[in-house]
Amino acid sequence: MMRFAQYKLFAIGLVSVGLIALAGFGTFTALAQRPELPGTEPTKAPPPADQKDLPAVVPAGDSITAFPEPDATSFADLMAKCPKTLNGKKVPIAPNDSPLVQLQKAKLNAAISYLSSLMERNKAGALDEPRLIVEACDRVVVAAADTFTPTDLRPWFEERVRVAKWHEKMMESNVKIGARLTKDLDMARYVRLDAEIALFKLILRLKAPQY
Repeated sequence: MMRFAQYKLFAIGLVSVGLIALAGFGTFTALAQRPELPGTEPTKAPPPADQKDLPAVVPAGDSITAFPEPDATSFADLMAKCPKTLNGKKVPIAPNDSPLVQLQKAKLNAAISYLSSLMERNKAGALDEPRLIVEACDRVVVAAADTFTPTDLRPWFEERVRVAKWHEKMMESNVKIGARLTKDLDMARYVRLDAEIALFKLILRLKAPQY
């Protein structure tokens, strides 16, 4: 139980670092803001005994990536590739769940509901700042990290990377046509790399001998 709690704190820390960084580059809505999370050590991850099957870093345009899967071809394709975070489906709360688990799932469902509302606004063309989707997705993953075991978290972290890549690609296209500034692309790239680092560290944790 103690080890599980430690890994949950570690996983939450991996995402919360990115959220703190985002806070310095934009104003969150009142619902999107959250209290500070418990102190963690997200920069420390024990190296696994076996380095096989770890993601390799490859070029990605003007940057690099450790997860070069094909980008989403459209917003609908992104939604299809992110069923846990973007489909708006809430996590069931069972009567026999402990009080703490019920609270954690309720928090996750609130984050999913808020993200779903942003998705609907974006599909209707009424969302002026797509960055809000990235921030809301981060909060969904934070809540998931506080709810599920580390072995169940990888899909959530992978979807966070997909959403961040979609946003970076959008910023890159907008910079090319003069609709956005280079600093907007730099921030989008930072957030995508932060998401990749969090996923990479989670993979390292899951491969660690003591896990």
